[in-house]
Amino acid sequence: MLYNIKIYFLLYIIYSFLGYIAEVAYVSFRREKLTLSRGFFIGPVLPIYGAGALIITLFLNGYNDQILVLFILSTVLCTLLEYYTSLILEKVFKLRWWDYKDKKFDLNGRVCLENSLLFGLGGVIIIEFINPIILNLLYPLPESIINIVVIITFTLYLLDLIVSTKTIFTLKDKLKKLGGRDSTHQIRLEVKEYLTSHSRLMKRLIKAFPNLVDLNKTFKIPKLEKYLLGRKGYREFNRKRKELKRKKKM
Repeated sequence: MLYNIKIYFLLYIIYSFLGYIAEVAYVSFRREKLTLSRGFFIGPVLPIYGAGALIITLFLNGYNDQILVLFILSTVLCTLLEYYTSLILEKVFKLRWWDYKDKKFDLNGRVCLENSLLFGLGGVIIIEFINPIILNLLYPLPESIINIVVIITFTLYLLDLIVSTKTIFTLKDKLKKLGGRDSTHQIRLEVKEYLTSHSRLMKRLIKAFPNLVDLNKTFKIPKLEKYLLGRKGYREFNRKRKELKRKKKM
């Protein structure tokens, strides 16, 4: 039993990494430039993919000879996972991490048909092709090797989780200090650049979620700029921005 738990944990990590690779490739292709910042973990993992693959492995492994049923169930399970992951993260951090309202057939901006169908296809690929390869590589390994890999991987994963979570709350603390009723749902690009210049971890976080939305709506953009730049820096920054606006009008 304990041995199987270790194998499932490694599956979770492997698929979290593969999900990261797939998303980096997809986003880089759409933006036509390499985009490595995905998810709020520092390391190259996206836990939602690992969790989805693990759920599919645990509950749908018996449907390997029923492709259509496997596709439908994978679609449903992973869509529910994405929806409730978005909901839970929003409740915990008071931040909306992604929003699919610009896509067709979305549900509250948390899930959309396009992603759901891709999840279904991914479930079929996992059960039919990838799992057999990975498990055939893992099971022959000596348990002593498995133990070492699990300990090292779990330690790094836990450290990443702690540091990444602390970074998120640090970002929220900065925003809460600003106060004010007049606010914006989205941190503007130029403000984000100055915000992230104070911390590499914040820079990575905001690059990973460029449309990050603060659901508390507790900050004003002018106050945020002054807070980050100081009075002198803010005046210079504001002067350059006004010059840029005048040039655009011309």
